[in-house]
Amino acid sequence: MSSPGATQTWASTVAYTDQTVPAGSYTFTYWTSGQGNATVTAALTFGYSATASCAVVLPIASWTASLVNGGGSSTSASIPAVLLPASSYLCWQITVVAVDKGGLDLRYDANNQQTSIATPSIVVPEHGSPLIGLAILLPLLAGQLIRKPLRARVTIQ
Repeated sequence: MSSPGATQTWASTVAYTDQTVPAGSYTFTYWTSGQGNATVTAALTFGYSATASCAVVLPIASWTASLVNGGGSSTSASIPAVLLPASSYLCWQITVVAVDKGGLDLRYDANNQQTSIATPSIVVPEHGSPLIGLAILLPLLAGQLIRKPLRARVTIQ
């Protein structure tokens, strides 16, 4: 990340179909190395693309941040929920806008210094949870009916 206009893009390895990307805060945690007080102003984009190469990224969350020399720094943005079109790849893109004092090297895929983007948790509704009680009680009720067969009542008047 040493010259304006430089872009790095990462893509998911699988395509997603009709998934909802949840609303909430997206946090980019990064580790960099550089000289002294080097900083980079970068456009950060989390989005999707129709191609695995993420040649064209349609933004879900996009913001500009000043990335500083050192490690464990983070920046975030909040977005509304987005429905992904069929067969979309998730993409993360960093584009250098400006460089001050020499630029930075972004560290990623390291065991001890993992650059990452954290997305909101996905809540799966459990509409069928009340049926769990019924599923537990059903064998008990069936056992009662089997042990005590129904007898016809006849009333004589």
